[in-house]
Amino acid sequence: MSNNLSNQNLELIKKLTYDLVKINSITNTKGEIDAALYIYNFLALLNYFKKNKENLILQELNDNIGRKNVIAIIKGGSLKSNNVIILLSHFDTVDIEDYQNLKEYAFDIDELTSKIKQLYLSNTVNNNQDIKEIIDDIESKGYIFGRGVLDMKSGVAVNLAIIKELAENIDKFNGIVIALFVADEETNSLGMLKAIDFLYNYKKNNKVNYIACIDTDYIVKDKRNDSILVNSYYGSIGKILVGFYVKGIEAHVGESYKGLNPLLIMSKIVSSLEMNKNVINKKSKDVIPPTFIYSKDLKDSYSVKTPSDAFAFLNILIFDNNVNKVISNIKRILKNVLNTFIHKYKLEIFDYEEFTKLLKLKLKENYDEIYNKIKQKLYNDYLNGKVDERFYSLYLVKNLNEYLDFRPRVILFLTPPFYPAVFNKNKKIVKILKNVLKNFDGEYGYRYNIKQFFPYISDLSFLGNVDNIDYIKNNLVGFNEVYFLDFEKINYISTDVFDIGSLGNDAHKFTERLDSFYTFNILPNIVFSFINKIFENKI
Repeated sequence: MSNNLSNQNLELIKKLTYDLVKINSITNTKGEIDAALYIYNFLALLNYFKKNKENLILQELNDNIGRKNVIAIIKGGSLKSNNVIILLSHFDTVDIEDYQNLKEYAFDIDELTSKIKQLYLSNTVNNNQDIKEIIDDIESKGYIFGRGVLDMKSGVAVNLAIIKELAENIDKFNGIVIALFVADEETNSLGMLKAIDFLYNYKKNNKVNYIACIDTDYIVKDKRNDSILVNSYYGSIGKILVGFYVKGIEAHVGESYKGLNPLLIMSKIVSSLEMNKNVINKKSKDVIPPTFIYSKDLKDSYSVKTPSDAFAFLNILIFDNNVNKVISNIKRILKNVLNTFIHKYKLEIFDYEEFTKLLKLKLKENYDEIYNKIKQKLYNDYLNGKVDERFYSLYLVKNLNEYLDFRPRVILFLTPPFYPAVFNKNKKIVKILKNVLKNFDGEYGYRYNIKQFFPYISDLSFLGNVDNIDYIKNNLVGFNEVYFLDFEKINYISTDVFDIGSLGNDAHKFTERLDSFYTFNILPNIVFSFINKIFENKI
């Protein structure tokens, strides 16, 4: 079978991209249903799925919106192997608030591209390097703008065209391809977590081997001299969200010296950990330092009393799943910067597991009753939309702490979501990708490079083997209560992961734009060739 898509299917990618962008599928809205139905209906018209209807699935997420995934299974006609390659893409997008007075054009590629051109070529915007890059892209005439055009409706279109190509040449390839088109990637990855159930059952029932997953999520353009460097990735970073609950000592503002303001402690925590690469277990220029995304006290209203407690959430991108090492790093840093408070006020620093062990020792047989009482009230608040998963975990820690004692302390805990880091083990498939990219290197001014970790949070995190599970379970507050990850299933379906995606810039910004020439003409053939070479090499 040819390693290139037919001209007809290459040309189809542009139309599919334009059609998909027109669908307002902002995450957590009913528009995601419309996008799923468009994808399903497109595939249902292919002769292969007319003859094999059981291989095209509309998978319910069972949420309160009615969202769905689309799953397409293509089995080669000369099937001699039980090896499976997974194609992955998501069809939800972030919101359009950043478009301001251009919101009405956000889902119309031609109109928005025209408006952006007028805005940036009229010299009414400040001139800096980012603006210059946008203007250069506009003047190249190869870039199109639109919400989701880069992240990642064009990637969905590429996968649809590849499935169509395979369906039309069913007797010419040996293997199985499962295409997952999932919802909710931009929020809680509910679509991918639901797809795990399918992949688990399919592997168990059909005795197949998942040998690779290819995600066509976006790649950021990297201009080098006269060439454009296109990165592909094997493996993906993960993410933890670390919560800090700080209990201080209250005091009247007129006698503040008698208390310990939790905001003072929190300020020390934030200043010592913000952008501090020593938190992370990797020394590399690719490390993205941690940053705080939320912090405040927990007073209900104004009063002339210092706060009793405060909290913060720290976003950390991880390169392995030794989460206990990250927490140990944080505790070591905090014990140093909070040394004065530790000695003067007997301030304690615990992780959640250490804290609950102390609480169980004190409460003994009463622990379960008290825990369940607190949990039930918070769970009702969660069901009624009064708290989300993060504040469920925060208030669980806060309320439990009231049963320990009145001492000041810092409690570190994991809060949803958790995205495992993924790294590949099969170097042979990485070598195949390198050889494929060599065939394209230098054409049309594009050069190719391979890096280990896809640098953005993605659904690839749920397709790799996760170790250190016990520590994560014991410190992820709300686990199996409001946040569910089936680590056993994830490890059972784990495979090597790759991101070979659409090319462009400014995902999640109103200047989100796509290199249409590369994405519509080169990317599909790279992915398609990679699929064929993996099957040919009988991994």
